[in-house]
Amino acid sequence: MKPAHLALACCLTLAAGSAHARDYDLDPDRWNGLGYLVTTADEARVTLDTSNAIDLGALEPDDVLVILYPTSNLPVDDLLAFVASGGYLILADDQGTSAALLDKVGIRRRDAGPTGHLAFWDQQEGFPILRPAGTHFLFYNVQQVVANYPAALRIPESAGNLHPILSFEGGREHFAVEAELGGGKLLAIADPSIYLNDMLRRFYGDKQFAANSLRLYCQREPCTATLVRPGATFSGTFDSERARLGGLPKEVRARIEELNEALGLFSHEVAEPPYAVIVAAAIAALLLLYAARLRGRERIGVMGLLPSVPSQVSSPALDDARGLVAQRGEADFSHLAQTLGEHALERARRADLAAWVRAPHDSPVGEGARDQLRAALLRVEAETASLRSRQPPIWSADRFLRLHDDVQVLLRNTPDAGRRRAGPRQGEGGRSAPPRG
Repeated sequence: MKPAHLALACCLTLAAGSAHARDYDLDPDRWNGLGYLVTTADEARVTLDTSNAIDLGALEPDDVLVILYPTSNLPVDDLLAFVASGGYLILADDQGTSAALLDKVGIRRRDAGPTGHLAFWDQQEGFPILRPAGTHFLFYNVQQVVANYPAALRIPESAGNLHPILSFEGGREHFAVEAELGGGKLLAIADPSIYLNDMLRRFYGDKQFAANSLRLYCQREPCTATLVRPGATFSGTFDSERARLGGLPKEVRARIEELNEALGLFSHEVAEPPYAVIVAAAIAALLLLYAARLRGRERIGVMGLLPSVPSQVSSPALDDARGLVAQRGEADFSHLAQTLGEHALERARRADLAAWVRAPHDSPVGEGARDQLRAALLRVEAETASLRSRQPPIWSADRFLRLHDDVQVLLRNTPDAGRRRAGPRQGEGGRSAPPRG
């Protein structure tokens, strides 16, 4: 990137040239450092690993990599295999070495920036203003984003797995594009400098956008991400097979504990529809994930993994679960996912949960809990809507588990349909938007 920067004191003319050796260091005071990004991440409850030596062999599904302005060749195949296996990659670059990776997923980068954009900060054409539209999680509390000499991203109109998130005027060139690749996602951002100290301090929208991006792909708490700065070294090789097995016992135990906790909270409902369907669907997801990752190493007792599940829990959905476990790891959870999503949305509708989402800031509802609940509700609505289409997407166990996490947030805030609570509970699962300021 060009080390163009804005002077906070007197709006000096912005300079351009080759990157300085200390660009993107962790100094919190230099205009082009990343120290304030670490502070912003901490405010958003994200722990940033700032080591600049990346062991590809240690990466696992659900890890989050944030690569800013790479200056050496990226291990394209390994990074894409990581994403396809369920990992998350945020790649912010304008003139670095990311073009080869972006090309491989169908994203073209125009280094000279957008054409036809007319809105600029302080009438300086290097600083286009972008105004978000829609309800994407990245736009929480963001009125506008000011870029700093960005590139522009272009995608084919027919690419169903590429989704423009934030676009320049005209809508044909984009600032942020999300790519769905296998079980994970890639977020491409056309300007790494929005993460720099000066941009975060000068423009609140940039600070909030950066914080939102760091939390976007958090699958559980505590939320962590690895910050990859210019000059990072990559070693090892990403092993997709090893990644499928990595961390499995811990994950299964955690999911079993969550499910049993939910059964305890709703013990009076578990034997009756429709909640029995939700329980059965969660069991199916757990067992299929386990079976798919072990891939024939051993046969799995269907109920043996969940010894505390009441024996009276039985339903057609549970029978489906047993059948799915016996099938290959590519079994489709779309039917159970839709059942889960529709039930959760019906419960939310009857309890008027959306009223809490729109609650004023001076209401007794905690802001953190309200933001968390709103994010979960938006994701469940979006995922359920996709399942209502004529050709619903195939749902993996991992994707089902992510939906299940969000549904748990909704259900725990609506325990009795038709009777509203005093307010949502604090800190229950799902991603939450970072605090203001």
